[in-house]
Amino acid sequence: MKIGGWTAVAFAVAACPAFAQTPDIPRTTDGRPDFQGVWESLWLTPLERAADIPGDIPAGDVERVMKMFTTREANRATSQLDTEGEIAIAAKIMSVGGVYRGSQVIDPPDGRIPRTDLGKARQAPLPQTDGPEVFPRGVRCITGINTGPMRTTNFDMLHLVVQTPDSVVLYSESISDVRILPIRAPLPANWPRTFTGSSAAHWDGDVLVVETTHFDGGKAAGGGPTPTPLGDKGSLVERIYFNGPDELVIHYTVSDPDHYTQPWTAEVAWVRTSQPLYPTACHEANYSLANMLLGARIEEAQATASSPPQ
Repeated sequence: MKIGGWTAVAFAVAACPAFAQTPDIPRTTDGRPDFQGVWESLWLTPLERAADIPGDIPAGDVERVMKMFTTREANRATSQLDTEGEIAIAAKIMSVGGVYRGSQVIDPPDGRIPRTDLGKARQAPLPQTDGPEVFPRGVRCITGINTGPMRTTNFDMLHLVVQTPDSVVLYSESISDVRILPIRAPLPANWPRTFTGSSAAHWDGDVLVVETTHFDGGKAAGGGPTPTPLGDKGSLVERIYFNGPDELVIHYTVSDPDHYTQPWTAEVAWVRTSQPLYPTACHEANYSLANMLLGARIEEAQATASSPPQ
């Protein structure tokens, strides 16, 4: 089917070759791809790839790599708020168009994010007990993984997509995070800056292109196991499209010369599911955060009491 001229079709084929082979996608009444429904991304595939993991995993090697992913997640759980139960929920390797992936990052080819010194510094864990402001945004229940660039973790990974002619809305279980992608012109230069940036989306044939800019560099801090800070010069371009009627691909490129030595690209696949989606209460008014700070003060008092006089 020819949509929007040969230029749009050629771009869609070049950027998303799998889509061109799957014309049997659901459509809205105005003819756009219909992304609506509940989707899951319960993958153990990490954002970045370890040196001993292949980029594209042969089918015969999936079981071995799966064991490596599970072992590493279990080891990581000893020092973070993860559990073996969460690992069991996400006991899968991400597949995009039938190809198993060793990382979500696909460019650079080594599957690693090319961070600058500033990017590395902002990736480093911040002090966790001085006060509520130093905790990552996820711990403070401010933003979940739905905030672009979208990625996957091993829990709370169901998503609801609602669509109108004017916008596409993404709701994720993680912190009940809602992201609205308005169909509109690129943002003017004087648009306000925020730490999550602002998005402008448009259709390029059957591909939804989302450009997010106007990030606040003063608040560009990463958080969690896969931090991706973006500053004043940062931009995020996402291309969302179908790989058949039951697989939704989010292909994105991050550019920010302050935090990354070159642009880098990743892909995340969502698959359609009939699982029920529930709201996440996070810390239930952040009582847990108050208890974390109280515990830190108690540890400090105990350390002071046990220290010999100077």
